[in-house]
Amino acid sequence: MLHGHHGCSKYHSSVVLKFKECTKLIILNLIGRLNIRILRIFGLHYFISREIGDNMDEINITKATETKLEGLAELLTDDKLVQSVGLMLPRDKKSLLQALHLFVLHNHVALLEINSKVVGMIVLSNWYDSEGQRIAHQYELGYLLKRDFWGRRIMTATLNKVIAQLPVGTIIHARCKKENHRSQQVLINCGFGYKQNSWWQLTK
Repeated sequence: MLHGHHGCSKYHSSVVLKFKECTKLIILNLIGRLNIRILRIFGLHYFISREIGDNMDEINITKATETKLEGLAELLTDDKLVQSVGLMLPRDKKSLLQALHLFVLHNHVALLEINSKVVGMIVLSNWYDSEGQRIAHQYELGYLLKRDFWGRRIMTATLNKVIAQLPVGTIIHARCKKENHRSQQVLINCGFGYKQNSWWQLTK
């Protein structure tokens, strides 16, 4: 889970991305079963104009691809950001890129770009029951945003845009630490309600 608003891990958001789940996803999740509509959504480009300081910056939301792994890896070199979201990442670049390759392959990953530079990401991972069976139309949310852009409602605006494109009936789960008030506010602003044990939920 990736909570990165400020990363729920303090990276703008609420969900902690767990790379260790990649192994389970590789076994349980066949690419052909991925939700095609969500893939199409993350394959589109959305532009949101937000006032950042005295400038208007264009935020491009695009699907993560092999060609963008370098930019994503650079974003994750911020140790404080990574720690805030609870990510366990390889230290050397080659291993990091390999881990990101698997992560992007087995999850729905959207990147936030400003001036062609990756500044954040939103992740939807398949949701499983207690027996390890995938539950259709349910996902776990993860997100993070570069610390330079915290407190500007960028993740709230972007996440709302993505949620608006999801099919009716979709259920999204998100886990956020109790002390991460900024990420909690992002979830509230996006329509999530608190469930229990740090878990939040939204039904589209």
